[in-house]
Amino acid sequence: MRLFDRNPIRSDEQALKEEQKKGQGEEAYIAQEESDSEPLTLTATTSTVSSCSQDQLWYLDSGCSNHMTCHREWLVNFAETKKSRAKFANDSTSKVEEIGDVAVRRKNGSRAIINNVFFVPKMRCNLLSIGHLIQKGFTVVMGGFNKVELFDKNKNLILRSKISKSRTF
Repeated sequence: MRLFDRNPIRSDEQALKEEQKKGQGEEAYIAQEESDSEPLTLTATTSTVSSCSQDQLWYLDSGCSNHMTCHREWLVNFAETKKSRAKFANDSTSKVEEIGDVAVRRKNGSRAIINNVFFVPKMRCNLLSIGHLIQKGFTVVMGGFNKVELFDKNKNLILRSKISKSRTF
């Protein structure tokens, strides 16, 4: 008996497409840059948002390789990108039109700058790349009491968020 005949291994993309077909209210997307440069990979989960929301929330995403937003008006110090396209699990694509910085206001009133944010008009939510943050020296702690915490290089707490009902941060 061969085990792989009884329990076939599915690729992540196949599994996501099957979940989308079930229509359970949540959608998972994978994006990939199509250019000669290093591949861009993104995984995002959304629920009922149908277009670029006016919501100012940012979701921490461990599968997202770059910070992304659908809000062009938030970008400062921006530049057009070379021919980059995001490819989604449903085989649709969207152009990464610009890369810029976004200024955000913290709860305490201070401002922070998020550098190198991709403007993707067809995004449904704003994403912060955990991998990108770690490369810049931040520390991400997930777990204890269903929360995630982000610390800067000096171990100062930058943000703390509890897990949502849809298991996102």
